[in-house]
Amino acid sequence: PLLLAPPGRIFAVEMGADFIEPDLVSTKDGVLIARHENELSGTTDVAERFPDRKRTRVIDGQSVSGWFSEDFTLAELRTLRARQPFPGRPKEHDDKFAIPTFEEMLALISRKSKEAGRPVGVYPETKHPAFFASIGLDFEAPLLAALEGHGWASTGTLAATWRLKNRKAEVAAALGRLHERREVLA
Repeated sequence: PLLLAPPGRIFAVEMGADFIEPDLVSTKDGVLIARHENELSGTTDVAERFPDRKRTRVIDGQSVSGWFSEDFTLAELRTLRARQPFPGRPKEHDDKFAIPTFEEMLALISRKSKEAGRPVGVYPETKHPAFFASIGLDFEAPLLAALEGHGWASTGTLAATWRLKNRKAEVAAALGRLHERREVLA
């Protein structure tokens, strides 16, 4: 079976976390996925599976070489497996988990919230939103559709409170205009 949820996120809810913070980037086909950065070589096996797809891009004014989420469809990314990028952290889960979509993260958080019998919120952080917008991959529509589709924007749901963490004030303001039931932290 395709495993999607790193144990850390499941463990966080079990240990009492009130919020889970997935970092979000976009795929070539506009699907939001949970990755700390859009450059994938540090957190996946992309270099081994797609060695010929390495390139250099300028992202937020910085030249970066690697393999980028926006160059792959979700179907292609489903062939990758996640890896722990940080030295000193356990590696026993490397290559066991696929890259989860934001919608899959919301489903997991909702399920774990119900199992725990208490609300667990989501605190999504969109990574490099100005860059993604410049290449025609905006976050707003898929982000709001996912939140609404999973009941995160409805009054009275277990996880009705959600927050958006974003370093770009203009994107946060645009999201604020698009959706009245939100708390946007810019």
